Amino acid sequence: MKLIDIAEYILLSFTNDKFKIIMSSLGIIIGVFAIVAMLSVGNAMYTTILDNFASEGSDAIIVLPFSFSQSSDKEAATFLDKDVKALENTVGVKSVSARNDGRGTLSFRNDNISTQFTAVMPLKETSLANKIEMGRFLTKSDTSAIVIGKDISEKMFRIDLKPGSRVSLKDPASGNIKDFTVVGVLKKDDGGGQLLRDNTDSMVIMTHKSLEELGNVRSYSYSRLIVVVNDKDKIQEVSEDVDTTLQRLHKKEGFSLFMPTAFLDTLKSTLSVLKYGLAGFAAISLLVGGIGISNVMMLTVKERVKEIGVMKAVGAKTSDIRLLFLMESGFLGLISAVIGIVVVVVLAKLASIIVKIDIPVTAESIIIGIVFGVMTTVIAGVYPASKAAKLDPIEALRQE
Repeated sequence: MKLIDIAEYILLSFTNDKFKIIMSSLGIIIGVFAIVAMLSVGNAMYTTILDNFASEGSDAIIVLPFSFSQSSDKEAATFLDKDVKALENTVGVKSVSARNDGRGTLSFRNDNISTQFTAVMPLKETSLANKIEMGRFLTKSDTSAIVIGKDISEKMFRIDLKPGSRVSLKDPASGNIKDFTVVGVLKKDDGGGQLLRDNTDSMVIMTHKSLEELGNVRSYSYSRLIVVVNDKDKIQEVSEDVDTTLQRLHKKEGFSLFMPTAFLDTLKSTLSVLKYGLAGFAAISLLVGGIGISNVMMLTVKERVKEIGVMKAVGAKTSDIRLLFLMESGFLGLISAVIGIVVVVVLAKLASIIVKIDIPVTAESIIIGIVFGVMTTVIAGVYPASKAAKLDPIEALRQE
């Protein structure tokens, strides 16, 4: 039999019993829809999370003044200005900034709240400076000025804090209280979850000099160093040089280097497993659809026993009959897969318009959906096709 004859026969069989074809294809349509939808949602989640985490930190190394190693008995390192200068002179390093964190009580007009405060080097905090919504960012000479987050400004007190507001901070360790002037308010945090920063909405930002005076610290040191490299593709090499530099300065002290890129590699693997795991669960519905297709094809074989006998009587080979039924089931799977994909694309477009959620339907998910849809129906049609091919033409022609 020629392929064109087989195609014409399949088309006639589809048009003869449309209702049966539609009902049998529903399982495949739902299965392919579920697979492509889960892959698309998983891919959107994968891309969004990675973009958010990688937008900051892919070119940075965080240095902490203690060792993660359980076997290390070294005391925590004390990071000072000399460490910052030494790291700035390390090959491949673009910039080095130091931060210090703490908690205290912020008071404004007899209202008190517990809050986080962070000391920074103003000239090296361009990302924070670019997020100023009102007022200005800190300068190196500021010793009694703070910049606050959006929630501190608008939600924590009965009266909004604005540039010019006078507040006081109390350090719980020393009990020292210091007056500050709010000079700037940051924009609302975008919630991206970058690896190198805290949520700024509830932060109080000051200079290191301010924190030193507030805590009445005699020997002030930094709680973390952030090293930004010139070339993020060489971050591993630079990290080794950074480690060598710090080992020279802190021979008997412990410290740790943390690279967000290493965490991102793990995150990518986890998200990939999650994405394809979702599609795997969705593929279960294809199994149900395949069983339905197999049942329909078995009924088709029973209904066409005489037709099969006639085809064999006029010269159709066993392989022709088998190919005919396999192509019929495969074509049914292809049409069903295409319908399922179209439904996903339409719903994804509606989601982007109505709820502003971008769910891209990639070529990869489309191909996977089609392949699984066709494979399921072809495999489901193997037994019915073999049964049809093995029919005795004489016995088939006797049946009415």
